[in-house]
Amino acid sequence: LQLKGILEQEGFIATIIPLKEFFHLKTGIAYLGDNKMVVAGEFVDHPAFDSYDKIVIGKEDEYSANCIHVNDYVIIPSGYGETKRKLNEAGYETIELEMSEVQKHDGGLSCLSLRF
Repeated sequence: LQLKGILEQEGFIATIIPLKEFFHLKTGIAYLGDNKMVVAGEFVDHPAFDSYDKIVIGKEDEYSANCIHVNDYVIIPSGYGETKRKLNEAGYETIELEMSEVQKHDGGLSCLSLRF
């Protein structure tokens, strides 16, 4: 609530999104730019994301919703064919990375990235 208050004082819109299924927000969504978003699980029908064009990831591929858009590519964990296909069909080129060791500790691609 503290961060929401500060952001709103600065003129930003802030929304608190309670989590039920995922460890943190970034686990189930990824913003790709141009109002496009990868969404999975509890975020698919969440009203906070209604205004976005969504690429919906199914239950069996949920881990891959934690992907990263960098320049002309979307980096995804390897082995998630549905996600790769949906991103490619939406016009994105994908790069697959082996994440099995990081996944054992509930980590994802966003956990391994520093973006500026």
